Amino acid sequence: MIPCCTASPAGFNRVRFSARARAVENQCYTAVVPLIGEAAWSGSIDVNIGHAALFTPCDTGFPDDGVATAGALNEPALVFAQVDFAAIDAVRAQGAVLNHRDWAPVAPTEIVALR
Repeated sequence: MIPCCTASPAGFNRVRFSARARAVENQCYTAVVPLIGEAAWSGSIDVNIGHAALFTPCDTGFPDDGVATAGALNEPALVFAQVDFAAIDAVRAQGAVLNHRDWAPVAPTEIVALR
């Protein structure tokens, strides 16, 4: 889960794109849970933008764009999606991209002191 509080489109996109990248890289679900609208109860938080979303790997058995569900921008709402952990296990074992298996082990390099 990625809670967030973003006051600009750049901040919202930074969180959104990073959450999507983590879902792809780690072959997992990521849920963005933002604060939306004005936070009148806080003196340090301004108006916040974004939308709730659940992201998936972009792989076999998942949406091509990696978006299981997403709310409307700047509209406070609950969003729902089916979470299938067996599908995560399957994509990690037999997906189109096997992130942790595609790279050969690399021996640590020798540390050289600069003089």
